Amino acid sequence: MNTVFQFPHIQIKQEIIWKLFNSLPLGISIATDKSCTVICHNLLAANFLRIGLFYHNSLTSYKAEVLCNGCKLESQEMPIQRAVRNNEIIVNEELEFIWNDGISKTARLNAFPLYDENGEINGAITIYEDITANKKKTKRKSYLVNLEKNSFGMAAVIKAILQSINVGVAVLDHNLKFIMVNDYFAINIHNMAINDIMGHTLQDIFSKKYDPLIVNELLQIHLNTLQTGNPFSVTRWHKRLTDDRYFNWQISQVTDTVDNFAGILMIINDVTEHIQFSSLTRNHSVKFKRGRRDIWEIIENMPDGCYFLDNEWRFSYVNKVAMTYAEDYKSLRQKEDLIGKYVWDILPKTPVFYESMVKAKSTRTPMHIEFFSQLSQYWMSMSIYPQSGGGLAVYFRNIDEQKKIQEKMARLDRLSLVGEMAASISHEIRNPMTTVRGYLQLLESKQQFHDYREKFALMIEELDRANQIISEFLSLANNKLVQRKPVNLVEILKAILPLIECDAHLIGQKVKIELQEIPLAMLDVKEIRQLILNLVRNAFEAMYPGGTLTIQIFSKRNRIVLAVQDEGKGIPEEVKAKIGTPFYTTKENGTGLGLAICYSIAKRHDALIEFTTSKEGTIFYVYFKACES
Repeated sequence: MNTVFQFPHIQIKQEIIWKLFNSLPLGISIATDKSCTVICHNLLAANFLRIGLFYHNSLTSYKAEVLCNGCKLESQEMPIQRAVRNNEIIVNEELEFIWNDGISKTARLNAFPLYDENGEINGAITIYEDITANKKKTKRKSYLVNLEKNSFGMAAVIKAILQSINVGVAVLDHNLKFIMVNDYFAINIHNMAINDIMGHTLQDIFSKKYDPLIVNELLQIHLNTLQTGNPFSVTRWHKRLTDDRYFNWQISQVTDTVDNFAGILMIINDVTEHIQFSSLTRNHSVKFKRGRRDIWEIIENMPDGCYFLDNEWRFSYVNKVAMTYAEDYKSLRQKEDLIGKYVWDILPKTPVFYESMVKAKSTRTPMHIEFFSQLSQYWMSMSIYPQSGGGLAVYFRNIDEQKKIQEKMARLDRLSLVGEMAASISHEIRNPMTTVRGYLQLLESKQQFHDYREKFALMIEELDRANQIISEFLSLANNKLVQRKPVNLVEILKAILPLIECDAHLIGQKVKIELQEIPLAMLDVKEIRQLILNLVRNAFEAMYPGGTLTIQIFSKRNRIVLAVQDEGKGIPEEVKAKIGTPFYTTKENGTGLGLAICYSIAKRHDALIEFTTSKEGTIFYVYFKACES
């Protein structure tokens, strides 16, 4: 250490000055430059400030908070800084220092600037007087004075509070006699009057309520607290009581304001309802968890697909059914392979699906859509529900069968309407046509119209063709009488097979027959012949020359099945829904009544028509009910 203190006309060695500096009964800090960046402290100042003797910063980054009259001081407001910067002399200013670890000290400070030989300020001195102890004594004395002044009022307030709380409170003296009890302790816990407890010993009172062994145990506990000052507590004390109640007990020693023994404090809290409620809550919690688990098991095993997406469009849950779709799309075998994946990396952004998902997420509105899945090639119903965290819950199912049923119902409705029209107008059309045909035959036979016979024949032929269409139209009528009787479908087919084979030979096609033994069915022979011929002719028209028509009859699940298969190009997707609609045809000269008649005949026989189609051809199935044995 090379620093020395300069005095006018005298230069004293540092060691002597340093000893003198540290022997002073007050804390002193000296700033040796105008910027206060180098400050020297004696031992008392350093100990008070809890820093080293040299601290190269004028409290600007000090680890203590400095308060003056309760207000925090900034670094430039510190006395040593004010003395240097403002040429200010500070006298008896009290500052409180509070450190981060909770320690606080109070000092009375004096500060004044130092001058060089030219009268310029070149530093400052701060003198500390640690008055922390005096402050504490003053505060304590003030507290005791105020406490004494308010003791009577506070006692009344405390007594009122103790009488109003639902906790048993009692105080015993050094002889373990009750000197204070509240109503709850006396009445609610011990079912006694306060006057019957006051002045009696703990043993006298408890002997009336508890077993002698319990009384002795409680007595020893209180004596131990009385002698050692150690507190005692026990929770949910139940087995020691005479009724089915639970209590928390706390026993502790209390002292007065000068730490003299004041008594034994006993606090008893009845926690019976709390324990019963906790038990009920636990039971409900167990039931809730079990119910939650059951719900998740239902979601996991339900026949509908379900998956959850988080706020970033990533899978957070997938059930079994949804996982099968993921296998179809991306060959993902395990749920772990899908969880966390970005949804649009897995599922296609088809317009209806994508737009509905985005709308549900952005507007927080549930969405329900139906769309045809190009990947799966079936109709799908989907419900999208926004979740609280910004994600989505998606439920979906295959509604292909439902759509087919709807289409069948619509077709039957159309057939019913057309049938009603056929029944009401067909006869009205036939009557004038019969009259016209009769006159044409009459004119054709007269000699003067000999040159027009070919034209008459053509008109009669067209009338006959129109009459045939009307006959087919009448076949759509729901109220058409049918004569059903037990018949073997194989026999009906065999009867018209030569006609079918003849038609096939004329157009260069082949017929393949596969027949099994079947039970009888209640059928109208004429109508079933027409149904078979209509299906066969449609199949012939669908094939090129050289194709093979296959007719099968077999039994399946108490149903008799007629299957007619062609080797055509299949039915286009946009045409499927219109199959069986009256007057709908894709043929140039077709009437659109052939399949419509087949559906009407099937309906009158309580039969069902279905078909499958592909690029290799189409198969029509007709399911008849077998006769009951």
